[in-house]
Amino acid sequence: MRRIVKELRERMRVMRGRPLHVTLWQWARHNWPWRVSALAAAVALWAYVQIVTNVGTVPLTVPIGAIRVRENHQAEVFTTNGEPLQAISVNVMCSARDRDRLRDVDYTVEIDLQDEAENIIPSFQLRANEHIKYRGRKEFADRYRIVSFSPDRVRLVIDSTEMRLVTVEPVYTGTPAEGYEVSSISANPTAVMIKGPARIIREMTTIPTETIDITGLSKPFQKPVRVGATNTSVTVVDKTPVEVNIGINTKPVQRRFGAVPVLALGQPAQGRQVRFNPKTVTVILQGVRELMDMVEPRTVRAFVDVRELTTSGFSLPVQALAPANVQVVSVMPNVVTVSLTEE
Repeated sequence: MRRIVKELRERMRVMRGRPLHVTLWQWARHNWPWRVSALAAAVALWAYVQIVTNVGTVPLTVPIGAIRVRENHQAEVFTTNGEPLQAISVNVMCSARDRDRLRDVDYTVEIDLQDEAENIIPSFQLRANEHIKYRGRKEFADRYRIVSFSPDRVRLVIDSTEMRLVTVEPVYTGTPAEGYEVSSISANPTAVMIKGPARIIREMTTIPTETIDITGLSKPFQKPVRVGATNTSVTVVDKTPVEVNIGINTKPVQRRFGAVPVLALGQPAQGRQVRFNPKTVTVILQGVRELMDMVEPRTVRAFVDVRELTTSGFSLPVQALAPANVQVVSVMPNVVTVSLTEE
């Protein structure tokens, strides 16, 4: 025992006399392969423990999946406040190494209502694993655990399924090129068959198409588009696109023609002469620019029907005639006072 203590004291005396770096080098050089291997193993073990034991939660948006109901019935899911619900929020606990593997579609909400007839369940309790189910890779199933989800209660509406023929309503956005306008819009076919909950189908008379952009167009436009109800529980039976035709023509322009003489149509009784007050009117015409540019003032006519008129002082309407394919917008003033005089 005395010999061992003496040797230890001697070694400590020698070590105190050496610099620190020399002492460390001597330690590392002694059995260095074993020492390096032990250090590497310790680092690997530490990293493994950190990864496996580093547990956290992953927020997912889990879609509402299959709601199984009786034949010719369907169900809709709402929040307890009545808002349509397409997905719920789910927090899943897992290790850091499994976090990146997890996706929203790995979970789904499934509810079995086959024992229910037409009904409204105002507050249905959702349960983890019973209603919120893992649908990802089976070998990873035991690595995940649902810790919370929201909402935990939903409103379920079960209704019979009906079909109905409704009118197709073409929808467009934007405006044509400058100087042009939409003159007509139609769909072929004009109606489609839809299917959905009876309480919704019975209220529907039209179904919109997807929106068509007509910005900058200057000629008629034709496009196949799909139709779809804003309510996701309603489906179109025939998925074939409908053909929408949009007529785009030159926007009509207006021209004002002043000092148009008022003429008499026909002859008053007893062959009297006719005078009008005022003697002239202003006529406003409308048509496509090409035609309006060709209208000459002398071709515009304003007249008053005085046939069989026997007494002066009447205020009679003024009518106007315009060239073919040109429309009379207004006559100002639109009445004149008629005076009859002897020849």
